[in-house]
Amino acid sequence: MQSFRWFFIFISLDITTGQLVLSPAANWSTYAITVAGSAACTAGSTPSLLYTNLGIFITDNDTLYVADQLNHRIVVIQPNSTIASNIIGSGPGTGPSQFYSPTDVFVTNDAIYVLDAVNYRVQKWWKNGSNVTTVVGITATAGTSASNTTIGLSYQMYVDNSGNIYVLDYANHRVMLFPPNSASGTAGTMVAGNGAAGTGPNALYNPRGMFVDSTGAMYIADTYNHRVQYWIIGACYATTVAGIGTLGTSLSQLYYPVAVIVDTNDYMYITDQFNNRILRWLVGTCVGQCVASCDGTAAGSVANKFYYSVRVVFDSNGSLYVSDSGNNRVQKFVITTNITQTTAVVSPTTSTTTVTTSATGSVGSPWTPLVLSPAANWSTYAITVAGSAACTAGSTPSLLYTNLGIFITDNDTLYVADQLNHRIVVIQPNSTVASNIIGSGPGTGPSQFYSPTDVFVTNDAIYVLDAVNYRVQKWWKNGSNVTTVVGITATAGTSASNTTIGLSYQIYVDSSGNIYVLDFANHRVMLFPPNSTSGTAGTMVAGNGVAGTGPNALYNPRGMFVDSTGAMYIADTYNHRVQYWIIGACYATTVAGIGTLGTSLSQLYYPVAVIVDMNEYMYITDQFNNRILRWLVGTCVGQCVASCDGTAAGSAANKFYYSVRVVFDSNGSLYVSDSGNNRVQKFVITTNITQTTSVVSPTTSTTTVATSATGSVGSPWSKC
Repeated sequence: MQSFRWFFIFISLDITTGQLVLSPAANWSTYAITVAGSAACTAGSTPSLLYTNLGIFITDNDTLYVADQLNHRIVVIQPNSTIASNIIGSGPGTGPSQFYSPTDVFVTNDAIYVLDAVNYRVQKWWKNGSNVTTVVGITATAGTSASNTTIGLSYQMYVDNSGNIYVLDYANHRVMLFPPNSASGTAGTMVAGNGAAGTGPNALYNPRGMFVDSTGAMYIADTYNHRVQYWIIGACYATTVAGIGTLGTSLSQLYYPVAVIVDTNDYMYITDQFNNRILRWLVGTCVGQCVASCDGTAAGSVANKFYYSVRVVFDSNGSLYVSDSGNNRVQKFVITTNITQTTAVVSPTTSTTTVTTSATGSVGSPWTPLVLSPAANWSTYAITVAGSAACTAGSTPSLLYTNLGIFITDNDTLYVADQLNHRIVVIQPNSTVASNIIGSGPGTGPSQFYSPTDVFVTNDAIYVLDAVNYRVQKWWKNGSNVTTVVGITATAGTSASNTTIGLSYQIYVDSSGNIYVLDFANHRVMLFPPNSTSGTAGTMVAGNGVAGTGPNALYNPRGMFVDSTGAMYIADTYNHRVQYWIIGACYATTVAGIGTLGTSLSQLYYPVAVIVDMNEYMYITDQFNNRILRWLVGTCVGQCVASCDGTAAGSAANKFYYSVRVVFDSNGSLYVSDSGNNRVQKFVITTNITQTTSVVSPTTSTTTVATSATGSVGSPWSKC
């Protein structure tokens, strides 16, 4: 201990005068120099060798700290040296100054924190010579996800400038946050993950790397999910900012990412371990750029290769250091270009590509925002406003046969896509009998439909999604001829085509005339421009054309709501979730559901429709749970507002049988297309005290951790 105390009297850590800003165009040497361990990759325990080095940390005066795992020590190396100037730790053991396979080290102005992995604790070594103390965990006690006082095997930690300690608990698939001045056995709070391995947006799977920004938000290398997740403290769900959830070698994929660090321009530097490379990846973009070890993805021991690297950090000049664990060395790639500049910061869910659309529709139009009180209530029992209360199917003007999409105009006229009658039924207020029938029976003619699934009404036209004719028909209200505005009649589209559509269940027409088609069969949303005709090319604006569970994919989506910016809320039916997708974004953000079916209020079971009010409450048609949920964006659970007496199907007035759509009339009464019962049900609004609430964006949380906005100058919290 005497040499340890002498060392920290001698070394100063606060000698820099500002933050390092990396240019987005920064480059580094192709070949690295070895700054710790052996260039020949020799393992050993001498002061010049390492044995499976893991976490590394560089102070502002470029002193390098290395977690030398299998030597059970922390190695300290001064600038311009490759030999340890000091060794912290006295060999394997459970004593206060001993480590057992340390995996990380973090240095602050007054202390050194060591993640003592197989002792399941964090040790704090005070620079003033005070005794070593345990600040997280209980020595030699492996924690489970049920415990908030212990941790499991962990690979990274972070200490913010208020003294909060974040531990990335690899074994328990979570991030634990411990308060300042913690001691052994202090309780922490789980702030990311749910304690169980999973692929959903609320879960992590053996995460190994983490970066914490000045707000306390975390960028997490979710290793076994092959992605990087952005997680705001208190949020229910993370947002994917890199990777697509499946391993691969392309620049849009990751293969066991194990670390991430983020600079001031929101460029992430990701240690892509099994691809043996370092990627630079701008938040909000779809692909990364290789910046180190870019000559293929094979492991190697030459100076431009890695063998299972585990961490990347930067020194005060911007040179890039990599803990090349399998080669028992730390490599330095000297910066060759760093023209200091900043770029526009792109938030994790913001895209710079937008569709041209008016901010709001005119008053009395289908784009008028829906205003509902967050405390609104509706009658428990519905009245039937279309079809048979007894659920009888038929083709008369008073009956329906598997009704799907419904639409209510501002004067409360109801339009129903009467699928198996191949028609659109129009019903006036205070009536249950069709005042008009649109469509002349099954067929391919301009005025015929074949299993229409949706209808959308604007000021000048009626749009019909003519599903099994694979087209959208536009009926002009002025009496002009019917025209095909999307698709090619009787031509089923594939994901390879942008002029045709597959079987689809919902459309939306915005106030500028853009037509969105939710292409169920091809797992995508297609956007067609105003004044489209048969065969006009559309643009894929959500999904990738292939069924998938990743944040860039959809799986047989059936419902959609488009807000005034063109952003989409998508009922991603077979993924049991609702996705928020900004046009041009690489990834969607989950705003409801956890990706696995279930009956709890945090789960969905084949959701088929969603509509959003101006207070950001979503109304979700949770089909196989036979209920309607109200769910505030940014919260973790929904609230049942219709058909809440269990999840079983039924034909009573408070039950549904595979409902498919929910809409509201001008008074706020709730209409449900109760498809399996061949009827449309109206739940009369009983309470609607008009008020607004704070709008919570899809990735914003109102819970924060106490932490200063920025670190002191020359501190470990200066952002790259």
